[in-house]
Amino acid sequence: MYSNTYHLKVFDWIHDKIIKKVNGGGILYFKRLKDLREDHDLTQKKLSEIIKISRPQYSLYETGKRDIPVELLRTLAKLYNTSMDYIVGDTNNPDRYPIARKKNESKEDKK
Repeated sequence: MYSNTYHLKVFDWIHDKIIKKVNGGGILYFKRLKDLREDHDLTQKKLSEIIKISRPQYSLYETGKRDIPVELLRTLAKLYNTSMDYIVGDTNNPDRYPIARKKNESKEDKK
């Protein structure tokens, strides 16, 4: 029989092929997760404490071994002051989208 290491290597290869095909061969979201974390001078341990998950769980997202839940993606986008689209590689613009005002809301309501 094959070893667990062999199965992990096959899984990694298949996973990389699927992710690259789905993402058009562009930046992989888990690379962006790591880059953003490092840009904010955070360790995996510190970030996992902030977002209230275990470090091993976060590591699975950052290495691409698990898909990241949308709610966590939203939390990270807010934390890093960027958009979810930037994290997943749909745009290379790291700026967060402006918050749209409601139609009834005027500048006077803001005061």
